[in-house]
Amino acid sequence: MDFIYDLIGRFHPLIVHLPIGFIIIGLMLDFCFRDKTEFSPVLRFVFLWAFITSFFSIITGYLQYEREGFAWENVKSHFIMGIVSMVFCLFFFLNLKYEKFKIIPKNVLFVLLAFSLLITGHLGGTITHGSYHLTEPLPTGLKEVLGLESNYKLIELDPDNYKNANFYVDVIQPIFNQKCVSCHNDKKSKGGLNMINFNSIMTGGENGPVIYINNSLESEIYKRITLPLLDRYHMPPKSKIQPTQDEINLIKLWINNSASQNTLIKDLPIPKKLLASFFPNKPNGIFPINNIPFVKNEILSELRQKGFVVTRIFESSPFLKVSCINYPDFKDNSITELKKIEKNIVELDLSKTQITDNVFDHIVKFNNLTILKLNETNITGLMIDKLSVLPNLKKLSLINTSFDFNYISKFYDFPNLNMVNIYDYEELKLKALNLPDSLKSIFNIGRLKLNKVKTDSIIYPFKVYGE
Repeated sequence: MDFIYDLIGRFHPLIVHLPIGFIIIGLMLDFCFRDKTEFSPVLRFVFLWAFITSFFSIITGYLQYEREGFAWENVKSHFIMGIVSMVFCLFFFLNLKYEKFKIIPKNVLFVLLAFSLLITGHLGGTITHGSYHLTEPLPTGLKEVLGLESNYKLIELDPDNYKNANFYVDVIQPIFNQKCVSCHNDKKSKGGLNMINFNSIMTGGENGPVIYINNSLESEIYKRITLPLLDRYHMPPKSKIQPTQDEINLIKLWINNSASQNTLIKDLPIPKKLLASFFPNKPNGIFPINNIPFVKNEILSELRQKGFVVTRIFESSPFLKVSCINYPDFKDNSITELKKIEKNIVELDLSKTQITDNVFDHIVKFNNLTILKLNETNITGLMIDKLSVLPNLKKLSLINTSFDFNYISKFYDFPNLNMVNIYDYEELKLKALNLPDSLKSIFNIGRLKLNKVKTDSIIYPFKVYGE
């Protein structure tokens, strides 16, 4: 008959919400109608049931602790604060019903009960979601400003000796530590899966193995991280820090190459660019790390006089951002004017120009191009596949263009594309696209309409470094 205790304990997550609801309603009624005696019977009823349901929550919580192997040090504070909250509910009820209990001011009970509820709830969330469940979604920079300890540690490889690093130990497990272990550890193992080390990962979860060696497409880990973000089965949950596309590709590569614990990076077909985000001191960000000559200032001045907006990605970098915002007559052949700086351009904005698909014959020579914006142009996508030869192209914008979605499959062969912005498209046609699940996350597709404002016609001067 022991299963009855197990079953009762499993009701704790359900029952625990009842006293929370009663307490919140009671405090709100007391705050809003404190001076109206006609509400006293309602308040007594609410706090009586807050006490009763708190009692059952504590009983079910204790059985869950006893029967499911929780460590006492992990649940002790939550359990004690639950009892404290229950006692305050009882005192609140007695204060409302009997004069002799009015010796404790109601304002004091109000504050004590509110704080005890808040603390009890927070401690319960810590047990369920981990100690970082409130601070984890915050950006790293904000955590630093607030002085919060961050459990997010950068994975760093020595760019000069990275090939001798252990691929699993130095790359794959640290990725799992950052993105998975908060929900899959010794204290909390969702789905029966523990991901703190190689052996526990290979053991799998309550539904079986999560890694099928040499078969990433059948491996549950890879399938979950490549589902659309809003899919209920996507992992990690959307509220947590998501793996980057490079990290997903590395996990796929690891699984497809025997998922070994001891293989070195040099023994696997891993392109250096796939690991570039793990190298320290990366001022270029998403842009390439190639060493190329600087463009002479005279050439930059000539281009600016023609209407190009040309700036460096940062002062000491040879890479450039180019915009045609001041060059509305820009046509396909006009791009030849950028020939002298084609190797230096990493971001190119041709929005609102008169280009067509023929411009791709020239753009394919921009080997370091990383971001390309073609918004509000006559691009149809007929020859968009020509851009797939660009090794560094990661972001492409085709907002409010003539893009034909029959050509969307051409993007599937782009080696490093991780974001494509295409808006203003009919929802019914979107459903017929049948995008692969592994690629849905890189496409931003739908309707987007921004009303123009007066300042849209203002062209602001740009600042040249050194001025």
